[in-house]
Amino acid sequence: MKKTRILIPVAIFMLGASLVLGYNQLSRNIYDRTDCESFNIDHIELRTGINIPNVSNSVCEFDKLQNSKTSIFSLAGVEIEKYVNANGFELVDGKYIRSGDKEANRWEAELDPETATLRVEIFYGI
Repeated sequence: MKKTRILIPVAIFMLGASLVLGYNQLSRNIYDRTDCESFNIDHIELRTGINIPNVSNSVCEFDKLQNSKTSIFSLAGVEIEKYVNANGFELVDGKYIRSGDKEANRWEAELDPETATLRVEIFYGI
């Protein structure tokens, strides 16, 4: 009986710790990916802090020479005003712009309200 009292909390702790470590490892794996193959939207969201909504179409290209990635998303059906306010964009010359840097990487996002197209470019290791 004493062993059971000790083993159950230890097992619960080990399971919880495994779940937390697994989640952290998956997040780190997504963050470290620079290609366009998988987790592209998640990677951009982690790098930029911009929420990418459900998109109807997207294009992604990784440039090995410049070590940069450009992704273009069609935001058809998204309420642009709500989206730019929620994600901190600023209106500049008729387009919504947001940029920043994080951990030796620089990124720029541009949303064209006329075409409902979001372009995000990430420059790695600058």
